[in-house]
Amino acid sequence: MISGQQGRRVGDINYSRLRFLVADDFGNFRSTISAMLGKLGIHQVDTATNSAEILDKCQRRTYDVILCDYDLGSGRNGQQVLEELRFKSLIARRSLFILVSADATKDVVMAAYDCEPDDYLMKPINARMLEQRVIRLLSQRHAMSGVYDALDAEDLRRATAYLLDLSLKDSRHARVAQKMLGEIFIRAGELNKAEKLYTKALEVRPVEWVRLGLARVKHLKGEWVLAGDWLEKIVQENPLYLPAYDVLASNWDQIGASEQVQATVQRSVVISPKSILRQKRLAQVAERNGDLGTSLQALRTTVRLGALSCHACPEDGFQFARVAAASLEKNSRL
Repeated sequence: MISGQQGRRVGDINYSRLRFLVADDFGNFRSTISAMLGKLGIHQVDTATNSAEILDKCQRRTYDVILCDYDLGSGRNGQQVLEELRFKSLIARRSLFILVSADATKDVVMAAYDCEPDDYLMKPINARMLEQRVIRLLSQRHAMSGVYDALDAEDLRRATAYLLDLSLKDSRHARVAQKMLGEIFIRAGELNKAEKLYTKALEVRPVEWVRLGLARVKHLKGEWVLAGDWLEKIVQENPLYLPAYDVLASNWDQIGASEQVQATVQRSVVISPKSILRQKRLAQVAERNGDLGTSLQALRTTVRLGALSCHACPEDGFQFARVAAASLEKNSRL
């Protein structure tokens, strides 16, 4: 366990040297979490009350861990903050972002998972929960440090070597290494290596990311019918697994099945309606299909979400005006 002693190590990690950022619009939460971290031997803790402060602090220094509430009061929420930090490259590859929320409604939970933070915690948070999550995440980050260094240097060969070594070890980090290695193989176009990795991983444990990895390989190899069958099975068995819908929509697009593309994107939007990128994609697909009503509704949501999103652009408003005009013209002819 972590000790509150200054300079105390757990494994190879010196927790007293870590810098944390705790962001919440409620002072009591910031104070409580800061006190918990202090008892764990973590004393370099900055705080922020809103999205502007988070972005400003991240511009000026690099944090090992950011604990950010989803609801930050007025302005951007935690999801939008994480998106902007990534969009502006204000968060390092090795920095950990933990999203915290007291709101268990489906839209908020799915929005949180959709932006893929390193972890997601539901309030209330106690010291034991925080300690367990911090230890697990930082231990994983430490194990992956060589990989992050290689990726920062854009040295995929060295990153691959590190990941191969980690994935073959009998440790709790092996699965994470395998997942990252599969992504690198796909990015490098080494589809046969990716397929071999996913096939072996599937024999051990048929988890969603492994099955999706295999389906992506089949999709990229042009085996669209087989990939589609696999992807449909994944979303039927786990209807909330959003990454599978993205690949499935792209797969339908390759086949030229525009109606199925729209239906798939719509399914993902129903699950995660607060995602501006999903709303944008639905608007584009629906307009292309001549479904102006659906496109207009998605664009209306896009413009609303775009008020606080880094993914907003002037074209959103132009597209809304264009589709609205086309819809009026169409209705006038009926």
